[in-house]
Amino acid sequence: MGDGAADDEVIGAGGDGGGIDARGPLTIRASHITGNTATRGGGLIARARSELSGTTVSSNTATLQGGGFGILWPFANRRVVEAALPHERELAASAFSTLQRMGYAVGSATAGIIANANGFSGGFTKAAATTAAPPLFLYFIPIALLGCVAAFRLTGNRADGPGR
Repeated sequence: MGDGAADDEVIGAGGDGGGIDARGPLTIRASHITGNTATRGGGLIARARSELSGTTVSSNTATLQGGGFGILWPFANRRVVEAALPHERELAASAFSTLQRMGYAVGSATAGIIANANGFSGGFTKAAATTAAPPLFLYFIPIALLGCVAAFRLTGNRADGPGR
């Protein structure tokens, strides 16, 4: 779905943005986005400025990112580009996308190493999954916490007040 507005129930399935894959500005009013499945952004993925009002996003699933929303990257990217010096904004915009893909690659490789070190190297079985899952989860907790800290710093919403 591109530019536009929705005022009803959206039900669907897809690769990115199972219900809605918004590639341009989007306004959704008084709607329900439900029962969708996608790789990223089960309910919707917003790649540009979007506004939702009176809208419920529920019962959506995503295999990689965001069961309800896949909205982090456009807003984080905008924040990074706005913070860059005017003559460096194009470089910042392209670097952000590259950094995202590098993060996926490093995360996947790290998960593979951890899983193999904890029993997956002998093949995929229920016993191997049961053995490898807890360490895989535990190894990524510090990275998730670091991501939370970065998100709060990026938005300027810290417990000790706004700004830095």
